[in-house]
Amino acid sequence: MCRFLAYQGQKVLLADLLYNSENSIISQSRKAKETHQPVNADGFGLGWYSQEIEPNPCVITSILPAWSSSNLRSLSRKILTDNFFAHVRAASPGSPVTIQNCHPFVSGNLMFMHNGIVWEFPKLRRKFQNELGDENYEKIVGSTDSEHIFWLFVNYLKNDLNPTKEELISAMQKTFAKIIELQNQADTEEVPHLNFALTDGKKLLATKFTSNKSKGPVSLYYALPEKIEIKNKELCLSGNPEKRTGILIASEPLSNEKDVWQSVPNNSIFISDENLNYEILPIEV
Repeated sequence: MCRFLAYQGQKVLLADLLYNSENSIISQSRKAKETHQPVNADGFGLGWYSQEIEPNPCVITSILPAWSSSNLRSLSRKILTDNFFAHVRAASPGSPVTIQNCHPFVSGNLMFMHNGIVWEFPKLRRKFQNELGDENYEKIVGSTDSEHIFWLFVNYLKNDLNPTKEELISAMQKTFAKIIELQNQADTEEVPHLNFALTDGKKLLATKFTSNKSKGPVSLYYALPEKIEIKNKELCLSGNPEKRTGILIASEPLSNEKDVWQSVPNNSIFISDENLNYEILPIEV
């Protein structure tokens, strides 16, 4: 399974959250702790916003392992942002390692990434595509289940320029319902794992889901720090969550403060707004 990190809040230096912790997202690309597949070496992606320039995110992707990219390390030391995504990829069986298949995926000011899998996706690709309007179908450039899921979501989102929180939740619920419907048509006993992160640059939405209730979804956590600091070259998150200045969503905790990181409940949606107000809702499928 892939690993990802999402952040919104006061501006931070990317390097502080990407590199400066024992279990940073870069460390997880080499040796993740909470997955059966610890190495995520099939490329990486980084997307961030500079709202003072324009509302759409800037994205860089590479098929290199994240730990080996000197460009990523150099850029991260110079970028301050209040909203970003980082993703390290472990390609699904049979999925090519190409730039087009690296996350995050973007449409206008929307940005999306996925940790998980839709099993037997090659059997279902045509059915996914049949659900899309011509405009969204023509925007597909890669072959992953993740990218198809993103355009399915965009297809359900009628207002993709400045969607409300309710519109984002409704489109995501419809996306889940359709994925489960199509997955049930596949000749497989495996079930989908669907941890998503999505943002429009102001609101942040994340999901943790599988239809296998006995095994549960893959890992996903959130943190609500008041302070984000680097002490002795190590990331420290502290302070009163009620006075939070940022929100982090991560496949695995980045730092060692056990009381700071909370597991996102199984089969739920975490959503926050530009004022860092958040709620956690059940996924209803």
